[in-house]
Amino acid sequence: MPPHFPVGSEGVFLTHSACAETEVMILRNETTRAAMRQAQGAETAEEIIGVLTAISVVSKRMAKKLALLERRPAEKEGDNPNGKATIPADAS
Repeated sequence: MPPHFPVGSEGVFLTHSACAETEVMILRNETTRAAMRQAQGAETAEEIIGVLTAISVVSKRMAKKLALLERRPAEKEGDNPNGKATIPADAS
């Protein structure tokens, strides 16, 4: 007679072959869960790559705009940097 292995508290016993089948099912479940975690990790990595790429694109645009602002000639006489026209002192 094959050996029996107790399972749970109900007094249920499994034969050696049933126990081996249970172990195989457990290993398959663990393997499936590991594969799912790996897939989720890959999806998370792809999301991070996308976010960092978007940040890089926006940073590049901002750097170009700042460079253009720095190269812009000095404000014309009578122009105010806040957009309001100024009246020259001798015009009154």
